[in-house]
Formats: sequence, C-alpha cells, structure tokens
Amino acid sequence: MCPEAEMNSVASIHFPAAALSAPVSSSALQSVANSSAPCRLQLVAFRDGKLFPCTGNSSKLADDGKRRSVSTPVAFSKLDGCSLGIAAVTVALRHRAPGVDPAAAHWDFDLLDGRGGWRAEGCHITQSGGDTTTIRCSHQNKNFAVLMDLKKVLSFPPYPGEFLHPVVYACTAVMLLCLFASIITYIVHHSSIRISRKGWHMLLNFCFHTALTFTVFAGGINRIKYPIMCQAVGFVLHYSSLSTMLWLGVTARNIYTQVTKRPRQSQDGDPPPPAPPKQPLLSFYLVSGGVPLIICGVTAAVNIDNYGSGEQAPYCWMAWEPSLGAFFGPVAFIVLVTCIYFLCTFVQLRRHPEKKYE
Repeated sequence: MCPEAEMNSVASIHFPAAALSAPVSSSALQSVANSSAPCRLQLVAFRDGKLFPCTGNSSKLADDGKRRSVSTPVAFSKLDGCSLGIAAVTVALRHRAPGVDPAAAHWDFDLLDGRGGWRAEGCHITQSGGDTTTIRCSHQNKNFAVLMDLKKVLSFPPYPGEFLHPVVYACTAVMLLCLFASIITYIVHHSSIRISRKGWHMLLNFCFHTALTFTVFAGGINRIKYPIMCQAVGFVLHYSSLSTMLWLGVTARNIYTQVTKRPRQSQDGDPPPPAPPKQPLLSFYLVSGGVPLIICGVTAAVNIDNYGSGEQAPYCWMAWEPSLGAFFGPVAFIVLVTCIYFLCTFVQLRRHPEKKYE
C-alpha cells in the first residue's frame, strides 16, 4: 500500500512480504489444482463495531465486561482456496474516538455459545501514535479491531480557531450592554432608586463580575496558542465566576435578613431603642472577593499548570481534577446555600405579605 493511501485510509492490512514472494509449496499447488474454486483474498472493512454486539459481563474477554468498546474500524481478511503459509497479519487502524487502555482483539464466533465475543489471545499492539494503532495477530480469517475504554475520556470539539462563532460575540455584546446600563443607572440615579446601601453595593459588584466573566470568556477562551495568556484567562475566569456566584449568595442572604428582621418597638411610650450598629460592608467584600482570590491563589500555587489548556482541551480553563475541588465543589455549595436563602425568603413573604413592599 502506498504511503499516501495509507495516510488517508481508516484501515490497512499488511501481509508479510516473504510469504507473498516465496515460492508456494508443492502441496499447496496440488490443493489448488484439485480445487475447482479459485484462490481469492477477501478484504472487508466495517466503519464501526455495531455489527459485533456486546458480550455481556464477562471480564475474561477483550472488552472486559463492557468496559472497553470498539474504537476503530473493524478489518476482516480471509484467504479462500489456498494457503500461503502466512503466520501473522499486521493491521493498522485509525481511531474514531480517543480512549485509554487499548487492547488488540479479534472476533471469535464460537464464544459464549455461538454468540461470539472479542478475544485478545494471539493479538498485540506493535505501534501506537497519533490517531492510528498498529496491531499484529497470529490468526487468519478473522475480524480485527482495537478496543478502548472510551468512558474515561472526555470528547472535546475540534479547535474552533482564532475566533468563536459570531453568535457568541453578539450575545456577549448584548449582555455587556445590559449590565453596564444597569451599573450606570444605579450609579447616576442612586438617590432616586429605593434600595439599601448594602443592596446597592451587592448589585453593582454582581453586575461588574458578571460582565468581567463574559468579557474574558469571549475574548480569551480559545487562546490556546499563547500559554501564558491562556493561563491568565483561566485564572481570571476562575476568580470572576466564583466571585459572581458569591455576590449572588451574599445578596440572597441580605434579602432574607431584611425580610426576617423585626421592627423596633417602644415600650410604655418610651422612644424606640437605638438601631443596632450597621454591619460594615468590608465583610461582604472580604467574603465575595477575598475567598475566590484565596482559592485561585492556592490552586495556582500548588501547580500553575492547573490553569490553561490541557492536552486535548481546545480552550483555556482548568485541569479536570483540580476544578472539581476548586470550582465545581464550591459552586455547588454556593448554589445550594443560595437556593435555601431564596426558599426561606419565599416562605417568609407568604407568611407576611405586607413585607413585599418594605
């Protein structure tokens, strides 16, 4: 097979050159002469393994109890009417999807009471590079394939290029326009809008960090060709998204506190007691801005390579395992607490409808 065709093919079968060029034995020639059927070489390639069903929960077979599945085309070779003394067949197969723990196998129709199954005996991987794996099997007249564990690998879309889809930029522009319009409105008309001092700070910070998240995402999520910039994008996205969620959670707590607080009442005609000291706003900034900064700093200090583009991920974010504890875990906790605050606020407003207008 020529190199150009082999590069563009999904499967190729190689027979030993010595077996094809060596003289055929007299017994083989006699068997061909006595046979009315010609000597034919059959080559068949299946695009995937859908014609070869799963074998069940048997861990002794190549699929290891359905853990592995066919990740390459299935190649079949058969020699009818003669025998050239071929001891082994080399098959090169191109992967359809990325996977781990590969295993070379051939389909045995006699397994599992005639249902068939993938067997690894007699087959082994000789070379694996890029998107092609080469196997060598000592069997003839078989279907050959490479099985992999595809569940442990996330399949990512192809590299989107220097620019994202135009819809992403259009939606980001609209979102930023709305957010900055809200920020400017609340700053310019602060005295005319009925909102508490805490609520004003929380709303502005929530809008600002949301706008920061959208801007960094649209402008740098796919800058994987610039490692330092990609790591910076991942760090800022991590910080801004965590801070946005925390400002939302702090806002939910503030609303619940305002709904559940009791008005000051005077006793025996005495003037009402003085209001309790206001909680400084610095505490809200320390929680909503300081906690994400600490999480991001620890994540970067442990390994700066936690940020950026992974081996197969075409975007700038975080590595999968660190993101579980540094992002998805905290976000899940914040969402849970925020929902609890909103639910309690809803219950309080149902019990005291008069507080809706306070």
